[in-house]
Amino acid sequence: MILLPIVGRELRVAARRSGTYHGRTWLALGALVLAGVVLGIHHLSRGGTAMPAGQVLFEVFKWLSFVAAASSGLFLTSDCLSDEKREGTLGLLFLTDLRGYDVVLGKLATHGLQAVYAFLAAFPILGTTFLLGGVTGTDFLRVILLLLNTAFLSLSVGALVSAVSREAPRALTATMALLIGLFGGIPLLDALLAKFLGTKGVILGWLSPSYTMAMVGSRQPGIYGEGMLGITLMGLGCLVASSLILPRAWQPSTGKERRRSRPDARRDVGAGVQPLPTPRRRVLNRIPIAWLASRHRWISWALWIGVGLTVLILGIQYAYTPTAKPVAPGTVQFDGVPRLMVQLLIGFVRLWIAIQACRFWTEARSSGAMELLLVTPIRPRDIIAGHWRALRLTFLPPMGILLLVLGAVGYEQMLQMEQMNRAAFTAPGSNISAAEVERILSELRNQMRVQLGFELLHQLSTFVALAWFGMWMGMITPRIHVAVAKTLILADLLPALATLLAFMAIQMSASRIFTGTGSSIWFGYGAEGCLSLLFDGILVFIAWRRVRRWTG
Repeated sequence: MILLPIVGRELRVAARRSGTYHGRTWLALGALVLAGVVLGIHHLSRGGTAMPAGQVLFEVFKWLSFVAAASSGLFLTSDCLSDEKREGTLGLLFLTDLRGYDVVLGKLATHGLQAVYAFLAAFPILGTTFLLGGVTGTDFLRVILLLLNTAFLSLSVGALVSAVSREAPRALTATMALLIGLFGGIPLLDALLAKFLGTKGVILGWLSPSYTMAMVGSRQPGIYGEGMLGITLMGLGCLVASSLILPRAWQPSTGKERRRSRPDARRDVGAGVQPLPTPRRRVLNRIPIAWLASRHRWISWALWIGVGLTVLILGIQYAYTPTAKPVAPGTVQFDGVPRLMVQLLIGFVRLWIAIQACRFWTEARSSGAMELLLVTPIRPRDIIAGHWRALRLTFLPPMGILLLVLGAVGYEQMLQMEQMNRAAFTAPGSNISAAEVERILSELRNQMRVQLGFELLHQLSTFVALAWFGMWMGMITPRIHVAVAKTLILADLLPALATLLAFMAIQMSASRIFTGTGSSIWFGYGAEGCLSLLFDGILVFIAWRRVRRWTG
């Protein structure tokens, strides 16, 4: 018998896909364009960043590659095994003498090869940082090994979730939650434990690749090795668990399905069934598509639980530290943990919006429900309006609460920044008068208010853009994980990168045009906010037109 036959089969299938070759070509082209833009901005600033061009380019590509490696399991392996379950081909594999590790390693090999090809396409551009200076060979080698190990962990987590799941949306959601917990939740929990317990060392940070990536340039012994060892062990543990679980979870539980089928059967007959609650019955009578798209009530409950836990943790933290504490004469302690918590939860909600926006259309097309809907008196535009209403009912209330919390946290940080600047301006040896200090602080306060306002508006516009763009991608893409990946890349990542690069270029140009520094900062913040809203508006308009055209 051939060793690992599924690996050979999956690799042959992947070699015949055009996306295997086109993907890395477009990625290399995008990386080349991004490198040119970063180097151009650095040249326009005339070295004003206090870092060599090679180091700037290295940091940009390092973190972008890290985000891609961390999310590879979400888009590549989170549905690789559950898809075989839904198609009924997984059971046929286990009728042979194959084992669980044969199937898991086969799926991991073909999808991991796509991730490795993508990184190999971008690594030569990352290697040009040697020629530009500011990067050592040790740091470059450490980053490459850590990126490959991070991709291995992410792919293993996706395979584990796919082994225990059957539905693609739930597999995507569970994978997303686990990855956010690994890459963002563990460092955040470590920071909270260090703050509440008063410890100075790292408690759980070595379990997160984010902490290891942040400490790549550190010369402290053992930090990089411990992080790499922890990532490898967690990835191997996920693979072993997937291999043990898959042979026992490839078919649904008959008892569980029987219990679920009884209420449905009684409802069809109409014997003794309790009516729906009044709010849901009202939605069903007025807009049936909205009820159909929002019938999964666990999504709303999970969102509200996440919002409630975030508000509770922030309340406890502010109860411990109600104001910024001076830690030294002329300095003030600045805490960025609350803002990081809210940003992580908002990022989770944005990913969930993309999943739910694509889910309805992909499921309706694959199950044939869309054909049944189109032969009813319901018009195509009513289907679009109902889905959009369902997304608003599900996500807009918790998103509004999160934006209020973000505004409160931003206002608190604005006060902390004001105290820090006041302590710096009034430090011993400063020659700035009291009136000048108040004028500068008032100018900075207004700038931060404008920046916070544009950020809140941008979060709302991104919600609308992800919803409409996700509906469009769900209509034209048969597989949900591909539709979600297109939605996040085209409607979230690329506009954010374009806005950031445009803001840097405008800020540098404005510093030359305007004589006062305050005017250039005002112009830069206004341009950044307007550009972000403009990009989101263009995406919403294009997606809306495409959705209307595809539905006739």
